[in-house]
Amino acid sequence: MKEAFAYEHRVGFYEADAAGIVHFARFPLWVEAAETAFWGAHGVELPALGEGKLRGCPKVDFAIRYRRPARFGDTVTLRLLPERVTGVADWRWRFTVQCGEKLLAEGEMGVVFATVSLGEGNLTKALPSEKMAKVLAEYGVK
Repeated sequence: MKEAFAYEHRVGFYEADAAGIVHFARFPLWVEAAETAFWGAHGVELPALGEGKLRGCPKVDFAIRYRRPARFGDTVTLRLLPERVTGVADWRWRFTVQCGEKLLAEGEMGVVFATVSLGEGNLTKALPSEKMAKVLAEYGVK
């Protein structure tokens, strides 16, 4: 089984208040950016368009525990590890956010694999692609 996927982000001035402390709402955005980087690093493009459908991974829940603030100029490392929840279309990302050795936050984000037919707007749970299933299996998600 592979180790958690690591993604680095340098905190910009636009993400912080006048005291240089990052607003708490930035963390979920970083987790989503790390998720996109995870799939890209494994050769999977999401969202993907094909056969008149848009395929993607909508979020169904998000929980985070903040431990320390992130600050302007920090380089934060997000580590993601997927795990199965229920069914073949549902999984959860466990994540940590660190600055060096300091734990800033930890949590989880629930996602489902789904498709939406273009022009109809109906979102439907679906099986992940073979490539996605193979990548998830490498991380212990069966």
